Amino acid sequence: MDKKLHSYLETGLKNPAIWTDEDGVKHLYCIECSAYIGSENDMDFYSLIRRKYCDRCRKIIDGKQTAERMKRARRNKKALNQKNDLLIQENKKLREINARLDGQVNALDGEILADKVRQQEQEIQELRNMIKALAKKKSTNETRSGISIGGLFKRNN
Repeated sequence: MDKKLHSYLETGLKNPAIWTDEDGVKHLYCIECSAYIGSENDMDFYSLIRRKYCDRCRKIIDGKQTAERMKRARRNKKALNQKNDLLIQENKKLREINARLDGQVNALDGEILADKVRQQEQEIQELRNMIKALAKKKSTNETRSGISIGGLFKRNN
């Protein structure tokens, strides 16, 4: 028999397995060991085109792929744990900074309130001084005229 080997590119199929065409019937061979997998007469063509390996090689390849996936997963997990540790440290530092800033803000609020209280006390003192000055002026005006304001009101009544 004359076997004509076709790659998946030559057959137009996306399966990289080895295909042969004997008397119009396509046969599939393992890409690892070239063992016979089946033909389109033996099994469903659609399940056949999905296969790349024989049963023996599929177990070996699955084991290798699983080991590779686990290795990548461990590496990714380690990287994520390192990143998580860095984020935890950064979060801790930010909390400390936030607490320190809150203390500073509270201190500033206290100073601002104290300044406002001092300013209001000064205003109150100025008002008291103005009242005293007005009272003094009023008393000097009353003594000059000799008539008290209270007396004027009594006479008019």
